[in-house]
Amino acid sequence: MPSPAVWGNELVAFNLLNLQGILGSYSPEVAWLPAAYVMTNVSMNLLLVKFRQQFGLRLFTEAFLVLYALVTFAHLFVNDLNSAIAVRAAHGMAGAALSTLGLYYMLQAFPAKWRLKGIAVGLGASQLALPMARIFSTDLLQIAAWRGLYLFELGLALLSLGCVLLLKLPPSDRIKTFEKLDFLTFGLFAPGVALLCAVLSLGRIVWWLETPWIGVALAGAIALITSELVIEHESGRKWAG
Repeated sequence: MPSPAVWGNELVAFNLLNLQGILGSYSPEVAWLPAAYVMTNVSMNLLLVKFRQQFGLRLFTEAFLVLYALVTFAHLFVNDLNSAIAVRAAHGMAGAALSTLGLYYMLQAFPAKWRLKGIAVGLGASQLALPMARIFSTDLLQIAAWRGLYLFELGLALLSLGCVLLLKLPPSDRIKTFEKLDFLTFGLFAPGVALLCAVLSLGRIVWWLETPWIGVALAGAIALITSELVIEHESGRKWAG
């Protein structure tokens, strides 16, 4: 089965036109929903690498699953585009860990000699998200309009949280990976990626010549990401030396 992160994102992406009408938004505005998911998901995937090595994957997943469930529950009482974008952002944070965690669980379900088959099954199952979203989304919208989608997402988040709490993975070795410089590099990388995702998501919808912030965002993304890469490169050279 696909992870709730992948499934929930595909539900929203497939129903953008319906959500546009329900939320009373224009096409460029509702396009921020998938963009917000990608913004946080990409950034958190980078943070997750070191966090998993120092604190473990389960702690990261539990914390952001709780956050995602709370934000989704609160959104049920608010018919607002801004709260919907907040849900997508929280979803991207939780999704960074859920996809990896789901693959780990799949590996544990198979004997050691079939671990490669487990990887294939885990990666293949994630591809079912879009066709399954096509099957279920229409019925969910008929139940309670846009709230049907978010009730389904909330149920997936709570179910995943319960499974993570009950089914524990074998402990892994922990090493200290975070350094003070990481706060600076992540502070440059995260907004840089967010600006780049905004450009790639909205740049194909709005007209560049009539939307000056697209060019400003692209220039800012290049400057921030380049600065982060230079700092990482120089610190790596210093450490190696």
